Amino acid sequence: MVDTNNYNTELISLHTIMELVSNVVMRYVSKSSIPMREKEDVEMAIMEKILKQQEKINASFQNRSNIKTYYIAVINRMCCEVIRNESKHWYSVSDIDIVQELDKDSKREIETDKTLIIKKEIKRLSNILLFFNEERNKILLFMKFLFDIPIEDNEVREYSKDKYDGVRLLFNRDEHLSQADIYNALAHITNRVEDKDVKGDAIRMWMNKQIELILKRMNDYDESNHCRESLRILIEMGNVPFPGNTSDRKTSFWTLKNKRDER
Repeated sequence: MVDTNNYNTELISLHTIMELVSNVVMRYVSKSSIPMREKEDVEMAIMEKILKQQEKINASFQNRSNIKTYYIAVINRMCCEVIRNESKHWYSVSDIDIVQELDKDSKREIETDKTLIIKKEIKRLSNILLFFNEERNKILLFMKFLFDIPIEDNEVREYSKDKYDGVRLLFNRDEHLSQADIYNALAHITNRVEDKDVKGDAIRMWMNKQIELILKRMNDYDESNHCRESLRILIEMGNVPFPGNTSDRKTSFWTLKNKRDER
């Protein structure tokens, strides 16, 4: 019987580790590397090893990955040891097969972690844009133009309203435009839509201020370390919802608040 009284649960719970052990061992069972009749014995043997080496295992974890990913790698290595020691009583198991399976599991866990992080950051960026109120449509639209990211018709229409026909083609930018030309083009669009008379330098300073504010809020509390390039990637790869879309307005806090105030 495994003694769990002194188990340290600061990093990961005993229940979670037992689930990870069961899942990893089951993968080897499904590959016929471990006989089904040996499953429970192997799980118990691995749990005993983990409990005996818990301090060393936890000390080796340096927050370089998700704690579950780290423990899965540890459990895989322990499975390999058990299989190598006991395979003569079970089947002939190749070390190459074991290593390949370990690599596959690790890669899958890493890809899953990356996907979750990207989704989380896209959600944070979408929420941050809501704080810009009536300018949020313009900011996202202008960032897409600046970063040379494809722009949808509905995004231009949301910003330009009844001026749409006169400015839609202006957003079809040439990829060889210089930075000065880009800001001049945005100034021309601003003047057409908002009946203003601003220059490219004014748009450049305004854009820099908005992007710096977005990055500051994204990086608050040391949650992230974003820069302009990572911001561009989030907008491009993540398809950040355009703040002016109907579906987005229905779920925004500010819209719900306004509806309540109207009542």
